[in-house]
Amino acid sequence: MVAILTIAYFMLLACGALLSSTWAATLVALMFALEQGLQASSGFFISNVQFVNVFVGVITAVAVGRILLRSPDEIRHTMLFPLVGTLALYLWSAISMAWSPSTLHGPQFVRGGIPYILLFVVLAPMLVPNVDRLGSMMRLTLYLGTALVLLLVVNPNLTFYSGRLGLQIEGSVRSNPLAIGELGGCLILLATLLREGPKQWLMNGARALAFLIGGLLALQSGSRGQLIFAVGLALILLPVSKRIRNVFQFVATLVLVALIVPLLLWLAQTFLYADVLGRWDTQQLSGGFAVRVLNDLDLLSVWASNPVAWLTGLGFNAFAAVTTAGAKEHYPHNIFVEVLAEEGLPMFVLMLLIFFRTFRDGLWLFRRYAEQPVERASISALLALALYFFLIANKQNNLWGQGPLFLYCCMIARIRARTAEGDAMDLAYQAPDRGDADEPSGAQPALPGGA
Repeated sequence: MVAILTIAYFMLLACGALLSSTWAATLVALMFALEQGLQASSGFFISNVQFVNVFVGVITAVAVGRILLRSPDEIRHTMLFPLVGTLALYLWSAISMAWSPSTLHGPQFVRGGIPYILLFVVLAPMLVPNVDRLGSMMRLTLYLGTALVLLLVVNPNLTFYSGRLGLQIEGSVRSNPLAIGELGGCLILLATLLREGPKQWLMNGARALAFLIGGLLALQSGSRGQLIFAVGLALILLPVSKRIRNVFQFVATLVLVALIVPLLLWLAQTFLYADVLGRWDTQQLSGGFAVRVLNDLDLLSVWASNPVAWLTGLGFNAFAAVTTAGAKEHYPHNIFVEVLAEEGLPMFVLMLLIFFRTFRDGLWLFRRYAEQPVERASISALLALALYFFLIANKQNNLWGQGPLFLYCCMIARIRARTAEGDAMDLAYQAPDRGDADEPSGAQPALPGGA
């Protein structure tokens, strides 16, 4: 029964994505967790492991094609600096494999990562052209993401292994618990920051359910960073998402969010699986951090001793050849250290510029919509997701697995560019034509472009 419901959910989301770019953007946002749910529900998705990814890519391309056919000038707001800079960074990373001391894992990371980068960086940002569409996508992600989590929770193949919640896909193959934890963290952020909606009662109910179940999912999956980052960002951005008018209500909400981690730990210990708490032990947390630091130092020491690598980098996935951590470690789990040492100082500076541009554009958008409650909440949620995946990029995966981070960077830049252009056109339309002294003061000015 659960398998049928999961496949039906996928078909519903796919049909909606074919008809609406908002649904298509939501499908991209939920893709990784949805893929695991489908693989745990049907042998077809196990035998065809790339089906969901290819299917989502095709639907996204169709949705973008419909947008360009309807309005070809949309392409003008695509080739912005974050997108061009990101593509340049990934192109150099692929080229750098030519001099990398490790060729064991790098080629497969690049081959597997190229389709995702095209999806997240080139196609998906075009699905969300403005703040109104952004708000619709965020609310839809909250609703459908919560429904997806419920389907994952009731899946009979959802099991614990070594204290981590995951889906038993086939034999000894298990799903990646980090993808499940990421979805839980996203739901915490959306539930906390999306303060308004067309149907407030539905929004409030969805927020409460998403907040609780998202936190439980992140906790039970053992995704420590995901839960800590999500709750921390929720606390920091809570006063940003909505102007404070009732101090008591704000403080009460702040306390409620702050209590989510101890509350979830208590629930896990009392009602669920207590063995997951071992991953939250102080010694395990400090030990995991220490290992990551040693990995970073291994890579940086080799890079610093090679002056040529300061410019060219050691080559993508060089870490696998220089680390003393053993065969189980394939990358340093830190995008800053990885790009600096493996891609070189110029690419590191380029990445910093991408992040700086994203920060500047995000700040511009927040100031632009600071007095509009619905839009302000949507922008706050978008900034929270960008920061969330930025933090995650510095504790897991390698450069070629950071598509969601650069998706939100490019999305922020695109919405900012289109909003600024729209504001400029509105001003041009409203301004009187001062070049014709004989024109009556009440005459309407000419539309831009001579229309």
